[in-house]
Amino acid sequence: MTFYPPPEYIAGFFDANGTVYVADTARNAPRLRISITTSHKLVLVSFQAALHVGTITLHQRRAVYDDQWRLNVTSIPEVGRFLDEIGPHCIIKNTQMILAQKFIDHIKDYGIGRALDAGALAVRLELAYAMSEANGYGRKLVDLEVEGTPS
Repeated sequence: MTFYPPPEYIAGFFDANGTVYVADTARNAPRLRISITTSHKLVLVSFQAALHVGTITLHQRRAVYDDQWRLNVTSIPEVGRFLDEIGPHCIIKNTQMILAQKFIDHIKDYGIGRALDAGALAVRLELAYAMSEANGYGRKLVDLEVEGTPS
């Protein structure tokens, strides 16, 4: 019998051990990423099976720390699925989930694989900055410089 944890459990685990953030890419288009980290791989395997998202990778740590497993959700359809199924149940990271949904909506409207005009990139960068601030990193993100965008 396979056990699939309920979305409320995954959301609680994500609130404690997960992050949603915007990463820089070489294409000058910030990309949304979701990850959950734990030293117990089977927990992540159950999340992956329940949600049908992501890849699991091992991050080896120094000898004084346990190795960490990470579930990475990076494709736009999978990020959208994660937001739809887990986002409504998040409490601590509710602001980040709302910003992530706005980011996904912007991608749906303007695309991700093509070059963004300065206006669309400025909006996407503002969402990325807001996400960085919500995660407690302040207003910093990437070294993207496009004429007419905020710095």
